[in-house]
Amino acid sequence: MFYVPLKLRERSGPTLTKGPDFSKAKPLHINIAGTEISLRAPKNSSPIDYAYPRQEAAPYYDLPDAPDHTPYKDKWYCDLTDEERKEQDQYNMSKPPRLRIQNDGAPGWNIQVLTGRAWDFYGPWFSGALATVHMTLLVTREVPHRTGSYFNPRVLEMAVMDHLAEGFTMRGQQEYWCTPEEWQPLERFPCPAVSYISRIQDKPMISPDYEDEYEVVFPIRDDILIRIHLEFRRKHRWLPDGSDFEDIEKWTSSEPMRTLIRQIIDSVEVKLSPESQAQLERAQAGLTDTALTKDFAPIDIEAYLKNKAEMTEAEAARQQTNTGTHTKKVQSEPPQDT
Repeated sequence: MFYVPLKLRERSGPTLTKGPDFSKAKPLHINIAGTEISLRAPKNSSPIDYAYPRQEAAPYYDLPDAPDHTPYKDKWYCDLTDEERKEQDQYNMSKPPRLRIQNDGAPGWNIQVLTGRAWDFYGPWFSGALATVHMTLLVTREVPHRTGSYFNPRVLEMAVMDHLAEGFTMRGQQEYWCTPEEWQPLERFPCPAVSYISRIQDKPMISPDYEDEYEVVFPIRDDILIRIHLEFRRKHRWLPDGSDFEDIEKWTSSEPMRTLIRQIIDSVEVKLSPESQAQLERAQAGLTDTALTKDFAPIDIEAYLKNKAEMTEAEAARQQTNTGTHTKKVQSEPPQDT
């Protein structure tokens, strides 16, 4: 008999992967009370993963505090006439959705997911999906809102730092934080904006499959931020002796995933509404430096949080002292003759 000599090839480098074709990606447009946000992103090409949202944004959103013009809203629906019900139903069907920003994010932050997509990267035949890129576009708001406007670059920098500091990870009884690396101000934007990699400290202590997470952050109102979160995960391979995972970068290169993420980030465009532009001008009036810092030096977040807590306690004590002094002064004043 004749046998065809076949055998598996020896791997001489990282396994090549192929993801979506970005050149075919269509623009995604979102309008939030007149502020236009656009970016290019391929269609979903990954099965549903309940750890990551999958949804498409509406083309237009009202702000949470937008006035409600619903007709006959002061009446119970059961008390309306047929014509009034028809008018109210037509209005409710045509009115744009309102931003809620109610779901809890990191402590002190509320979020609303507008868009969630994901894309698989496949290896050679029979290897299946070896990596996945996830994208989430979120609206975020602090509770309570900090003093100052996010259009002020120093306020935005502190907000980014606080958000990362509050989003710590637990491993056993130890806390680990992400720090912003490869900090890149986006000067093409009409407002302060930045992209960076959220990279966890002591990564090997957390999980072998933890990867870099990319973020783009910019304000659209004094108290509302947009965050575009992009991350990727790769399948890991055990060493032959089962003692540990193989170096993932030698097994599956991260460059195709990083290329897609950078292409999406480079495609983001923003056009502020007249109201947001006015807020920007008020927030930056009198500032001699309206640019974000060029470099974000490494920071000890644990020490930062400790110092922040001490400052908060000192401010609370100062306010309590001032309140007590004012109360004593009012009580000690003699009654005035009438």
